[in-house]
Amino acid sequence: MSSAGPDIAGSTAEAGTLQAWEAVRNSADIQFAPLPPVKPPETPGWLSVLGEERLAPLLEFMLNAAALSTLRDTLEEQQRVCLIAAAGNDSGRASAARCCRS
Repeated sequence: MSSAGPDIAGSTAEAGTLQAWEAVRNSADIQFAPLPPVKPPETPGWLSVLGEERLAPLLEFMLNAAALSTLRDTLEEQQRVCLIAAAGNDSGRASAARCCRS
């Protein structure tokens, strides 16, 4: 394990390091300020048309299909839970009918 100790007699490393850092810091060739953001390229017209006329309706259809599938699965799961809950009750079918109507 190393630790900071007393300077070595006759060492010039620290002075050289400080001078090198100051030279880099004062150099006009090195930029320390942030650059302005780069403007993103504009979307070509053909790609916009392709996206709006072809891909958007297709993606909308796919998302609607996925949403309907999820809704169907949720309703089926709710119906299963209702039937299981009704099976545990004495009133049986009447309880299942009430549960599944909601």
